[in-house]
Amino acid sequence: MSDLKASYQAAVGQLTSQAGSPFEIGTRELNGVSFKAFINGPSDIPTLVAPARKFGDQEFLIYQDERWSFADYFEQVDRLSHLLREKYGAKKGMRIAIAMRNYPEWMTCWLAIVATGAVVVPINSMGSAEELQFNLEDSEAKLVFCDQRRYDLLNQIGSSLRAVLVRPERQNLTDGHTTLEALLEEAPAASTLPAMQQTIAPDDIA
Repeated sequence: MSDLKASYQAAVGQLTSQAGSPFEIGTRELNGVSFKAFINGPSDIPTLVAPARKFGDQEFLIYQDERWSFADYFEQVDRLSHLLREKYGAKKGMRIAIAMRNYPEWMTCWLAIVATGAVVVPINSMGSAEELQFNLEDSEAKLVFCDQRRYDLLNQIGSSLRAVLVRPERQNLTDGHTTLEALLEEAPAASTLPAMQQTIAPDDIA
């Protein structure tokens, strides 16, 4: 073994064996299966990404001519997560679908859903109307975030599922549906919202 490799392994060993270290590795058990895991790692995804909030106005995301800062992103996430709980009853175990192309809002919807404890159902945006219908029904989704193309497919199959349209290209909303922009306008500023109480745990399954 080379000196470099030996030094590397020694450093890793020290980091992962030291009690209380962020990288401490221990043995856990789930459903009778033992496995190695980080003992002090984040217990949920919102906690995992929370350190990124400190970057504030720094540039986070670029889409065509748009520039989103970290603050812009988390502002939308927090407000949407609040609305999902208060308006749509999002909670642990509820399934909420995302059916859209790779818009920045895909990331917003994903983290906002996860923060409520609900389960994200990502749907292939290249699928047919029949595939979309099957995925929504099979997953038992209670709400879907979709772009214009997928929204048109929803109307084509006559879906009664509640929908939130992202980046609408025309005004053809069915009664009871809304746009993400209009939905976010209903929410108070993120700075006024109470801290999210996490209801999810590492061993939870969908």
